[in-house]
Amino acid sequence: MRITRKQLNSLPVYTESEVFLGYVVDFELDIDTHQIVQYHVSKMKIVNELLNTIGSHNALLISASQVRSITVERMVVDDAVKPVEEDAIQADINKSPTASPALSFDK
Repeated sequence: MRITRKQLNSLPVYTESEVFLGYVVDFELDIDTHQIVQYHVSKMKIVNELLNTIGSHNALLISASQVRSITVERMVVDDAVKPVEEDAIQADINKSPTASPALSFDK
């Protein structure tokens, strides 16, 4: 399946857990491989379209490797935080801290 630049721009972006992140407002293309490497996502779709600019303060940068699916209706990306297994949490709690040698600045 293919999608045009016009369809890609303003495409809504959601995480796998259905959290709305914003809209695709721009992307970066690797000129050697001819592939998109990063998407710029902003909640201020109309402002960015009118100004045709993206400030780093209002855009999320999403790597192509974080994209799970793209359709003409939406883009779905990885969740930023994955749930941790209860056993992994307990293992971290049970770890004993390692002592570091005391530092002395006296000669």
